[in-house]
Amino acid sequence: MLVPVLKIFGIIFSALLFFLPVWASHVLKKKQLRDKLIQRYCKVLLLIVGIKLKVHGKISDERPLLVVSNHLTYMDIPVLASQFP
Repeated sequence: MLVPVLKIFGIIFSALLFFLPVWASHVLKKKQLRDKLIQRYCKVLLLIVGIKLKVHGKISDERPLLVVSNHLTYMDIPVLASQFP
């Protein structure tokens, strides 16, 4: 019973912890910094909830790039955001 409560607390705490730097980098027009902070936040979020991500292959550097997810869970977005800069 305690573990789910701690996971929820960890998610809320990490969201509050990363909100200010992401907001500040957005206001200061530092897109690269904002993107890196969001990517790191998503990696921490996956760590907190216990998701181990295994990537096969390399993400294409070509742009535009279309990424499609079937949204089986709400964790699809953090999983994708943890891999894309």
